Amino acid sequence: MMADYLRVASGSWPRQEAWPAYDRDASLVCVHEAGHLCVDIALRLSPETGGLLAVAQGPHGEVRKFEGGRRIDKPGKEPDFGADPDDDPPDYFKRQCLDRAALFLAGFVAETEAAKVQLTGWPWPVLATHDLQCALAFLGLAFPHRIDGPLRAAWCQAQDTLRSEWPWVLRVAAVLEQQGRCDRAEAHMLRH
Repeated sequence: MMADYLRVASGSWPRQEAWPAYDRDASLVCVHEAGHLCVDIALRLSPETGGLLAVAQGPHGEVRKFEGGRRIDKPGKEPDFGADPDDDPPDYFKRQCLDRAALFLAGFVAETEAAKVQLTGWPWPVLATHDLQCALAFLGLAFPHRIDGPLRAAWCQAQDTLRSEWPWVLRVAAVLEQQGRCDRAEAHMLRH
């Protein structure tokens, strides 16, 4: 499957000078965070024993990771995902990096889906955001000499995953909007 995404992404996207205009209200923030949580679960990126909690408060949100009752992720940093370029087979390492990049891109992908925004080019202006900087960091590990194609591949992977699970994403977003939080167990129950 990774080869399919990379083949689709072989061309570069034209640069777009401005992110499409749409209202980014609290509901859209909930969709953004639900996108991250659902992609993390769908792609099995976090251990099943660990806790995931999506939190949305007004214009801000985040997905937090817990293990044994304590928070294991560091806000503002990319998580350690257990893949090592020196120890793991190259294809496995690249797959892990693409999956992690898709996870970080999933929030903006979910926003564009919910807002029904048609992108006419690559949304370069949002690269200043933490989510996209983390996606670039992971891709830079696996694809140090060509970021554009893998970045597009990760975007397409997040888009495919979210589109195939869109009703679930909206159910998770609704819980986030109503309660301000949704954990892994609740998101799993909402899946089917």
